[in-house]
Amino acid sequence: MKTQQKTIYMPLLIIGLISIISLISCKKRVEYISYFQYKYVNTASDIIHIQAFIYPEVYCNCIMSGKTLTANTSSDNGIPKELILGLCDSAFISYKDTTIRWTRDMNSDRNPLLIKNYETYHTGTRRTEHVFTFKGEDFR
Repeated sequence: MKTQQKTIYMPLLIIGLISIISLISCKKRVEYISYFQYKYVNTASDIIHIQAFIYPEVYCNCIMSGKTLTANTSSDNGIPKELILGLCDSAFISYKDTTIRWTRDMNSDRNPLLIKNYETYHTGTRRTEHVFTFKGEDFR
């Protein structure tokens, strides 16, 4: 009788141990959403016109002298609904009679398409603010 009990309990014990080990080893993975705010400050003496491209979208906007353009996005948005130069493929930026075409492969410290050229501030948990300042001398 004892041998029969051992043969019944042993497979049940093995199944129970395997179940417990598999439940312990499974961890729930949570991906938290991060929020980003982009600010474009115009310190030049005249209006700045922007035409930017994120395939297949085209974004057009302008920033009055002394004003700031603000756009918000998050890590789960996909293609943004607002103008965010840091995510664009290329852009035309005009000031007075000068237009500059920027692309991602132009390694200038004044290229508004490169996030490394922004001032970055961590404003809270998973919240970041990126600020790019346009200056009149950028267009000379």
